[in-house]
Amino acid sequence: PDDNVTYINAVGVISREVGFRVGDYLEKVMPLLQECCSVEAIQELGKQGDVDEGSSAIRVQLWEACFMAFESFLRGCPDKMTKYTAELLELFMEGMQYDPNFTGDDGDDDQQDGEVNDDWGADD
Repeated sequence: PDDNVTYINAVGVISREVGFRVGDYLEKVMPLLQECCSVEAIQELGKQGDVDEGSSAIRVQLWEACFMAFESFLRGCPDKMTKYTAELLELFMEGMQYDPNFTGDDGDDDQQDGEVNDDWGADD
């Protein structure tokens, strides 16, 4: 997995520099990257061994590298990425739901839904 992060980062860097040329290789690259950062693949990495802080960090790096590569593809060759946008949106939504760091708590427990904090920014 650690080598995968390096390779994916390299593809992302190349795409940022000459994105229009990467467009010719998207049919080969996109399925590989989508597979690497799917929730199933990330969960499988966690099952392969002890889940410690190091392996968790590698999984996050892998995911981030894939998403940054997708971003550079979208910026560099948007016309050739149109056929992948629906799949990417689905992947992003799936990833947001999986995110183990997200608890769904916005930290504003003292206000009821719909209430506005009128004191925000006021000098005391």
